[in-house]
Amino acid sequence: MYRETRYLKKNIKKSLIISLLFTVTLTILLLTSMLQSSINEFRNSLDYTNGVEVKLQPKVTLEGADAGRTGGRNASLSGGITPSEVESILNNDVVKNVRYNLEIPGIAELDLLTFDDESDAQSQGITLIKATNNLELETEVLNGNIVSDVKELEGNQLVISDVLLEQNGLKIGDTINLSDKRNESSYPYVIVGTFKFQGEYDMNNRYLPENNMYIGFEGAELLLGSEIESYNSVSFFVKDLTDIQALEEIIFIDNGIDQDKYQVVINDQIFKSIIEPLENIYNVTKYVGYFVLAVSIFIFVIFISLMVKQRHFEIGVLLAIGESKTRIIMQFINENLIIYIISFCISMLLSTGVMIVVIKYINNIISGEEVKQLLSVIDSQVSSMSLSIDPINIAILFMIVIITITAFLSLILMKILIKQPKEIMNLN
Repeated sequence: MYRETRYLKKNIKKSLIISLLFTVTLTILLLTSMLQSSINEFRNSLDYTNGVEVKLQPKVTLEGADAGRTGGRNASLSGGITPSEVESILNNDVVKNVRYNLEIPGIAELDLLTFDDESDAQSQGITLIKATNNLELETEVLNGNIVSDVKELEGNQLVISDVLLEQNGLKIGDTINLSDKRNESSYPYVIVGTFKFQGEYDMNNRYLPENNMYIGFEGAELLLGSEIESYNSVSFFVKDLTDIQALEEIIFIDNGIDQDKYQVVINDQIFKSIIEPLENIYNVTKYVGYFVLAVSIFIFVIFISLMVKQRHFEIGVLLAIGESKTRIIMQFINENLIIYIISFCISMLLSTGVMIVVIKYINNIISGEEVKQLLSVIDSQVSSMSLSIDPINIAILFMIVIITITAFLSLILMKILIKQPKEIMNLN
């Protein structure tokens, strides 16, 4: 190795240029590899419990839609899902949580918000009363459309919008009367909390979201005057996105739920809001890595070709004094491998340092208020992303570069060494 190290010291500028090329390229490639490994590890560590909602609901029919508009007492329950059907679905390890949904068109003794159209339901004092076993698992909450300060409701407890509370001059602890639309009897409900609507209005929905009210199932039975016989829909929450298909098979195949009458709607908005930006980073870095590798190989080929061309005389002399062709090829390979190994070590240190800063920045986003707000509604947490280095990927990258250097230099030098020494020394 004496001859190799002596040449590198003598041609320090050229050696530094090659080292800089290696270092920049390897740093970018190592960064992409580390970032992808870190994102994969983070993604695999996520707890999707309550974050992926699989809602089973009756398919909408014209008859059911008209019934809902006319507001019959049990119109919202028409074609509903019975408790026995739900119970049969729950006997598995896929479902981690469940929410029962029941909507009752009712009358509230309040001044409701109204559309411009005075013929709407609100102008007639009709609102949509939603019964749920867990308000924080309500679809509107999961989608970030409403934010509630109450989780579960018992007895005659009630949650209304902050706008409705203010418009009617009410406060927490006050009592208001509600009645089923076709039930003449009204019952008192105590306001125990409020929600804030922050979504977009659905102009096809006759009920303003700020006028919606939330009660528990005890309150629903009080309002209906009977036990609940069916639900408008039932939301099952699974551990992972991969469990969705398994749950659909459990619903429609194992339990024989009629697909002509029921449909499944998937809602994974919460974790998509966290995962999708990272997926975008993952894909961008992957293609950046491919591009940098291709460009670097191109530059390396040109640069090394020029260097070999400048050393034609040296190659001819070595061949003339009896040096073997293999030894000459190995000298060039060893020179570049020495530079490469040093550059690789520097790149590992640089890329690790940069990744620590990048991960710290990503963790600041993950722990930000917006993500916390999303996760708080499902009583879930996301652990911090940590630096992950995949030794297999690093080893593959290391070997790919060594093979590329060895193959290219061997190829270019063999084309030269088939000539006579004097002919090589006279090459331009």
